[in-house]
Amino acid sequence: MGDATSPSPGATTSVGTSRLATPRTAALPPQQGPLSVSPGSADAPESPPGKRPHGPRTQGFALPSVSWRNLPGGRIALVVAVASFLITGWILAGRQTGQAVHVSVGAVSCTGAKVRPADSNGAAATITPRPGMRCVVPVELTNSGAFSVRVTRVIVPTLGPRGTATVRARQASGGKPSKAESNANAVFAFSERLAPGQSTTVKIVLAYRPGGCTSKGELLLPHFPVLNTRALGVNSRVLPDAPLALAHTTGDACGR
Repeated sequence: MGDATSPSPGATTSVGTSRLATPRTAALPPQQGPLSVSPGSADAPESPPGKRPHGPRTQGFALPSVSWRNLPGGRIALVVAVASFLITGWILAGRQTGQAVHVSVGAVSCTGAKVRPADSNGAAATITPRPGMRCVVPVELTNSGAFSVRVTRVIVPTLGPRGTATVRARQASGGKPSKAESNANAVFAFSERLAPGQSTTVKIVLAYRPGGCTSKGELLLPHFPVLNTRALGVNSRVLPDAPLALAHTTGDACGR
């Protein structure tokens, strides 16, 4: 017989294994020195919401600040910008000064033709042309600007040597006819310098043009006359609100 404590042949015996207890580790206090983990890693400690993390922060790469004035072309660009500003201001000032010439048309006097004077309602002075007539239109020019202005041209639209109207501008006192520039318009060259506040009067002489034509109704010249001026080295053109009208007559070639 076998021993009672010995296992019988062919029998299996379970052997119990002892479970070892894992000792608990106490929570370590927070480190007081610089952290060895890099920001953004999985092992990095999380910061409480609303608070910035303690410890060193890494900064991105930044270019050194360089003033554009210290660049090779910076000073040149600055000089060009200032020069452009000054030139533009000078041109604007010259144009404003040149266009500050005030034009006032006086009473039209005619021999051999009828004249209806301008009225307070805005109707322009109207000339009824007749063969052999001679009309004088006084035009006062006044410099209302702050600088001197030189009048270089007096232009009478439509009444030039190659125009077709019944009336032709023959003369402008103080001016010389410019044949090279005159065509449908009458152009008179001037060199009249006006100081600030100074005035001068130009008398424009009108004559009858044989074979000329004025359509039915009236031929209105809205700017009588047009001026070319020069101030501060800048050329300008003055279009005065000074109208003159020519009436249609049955003697006109186009009215037959």
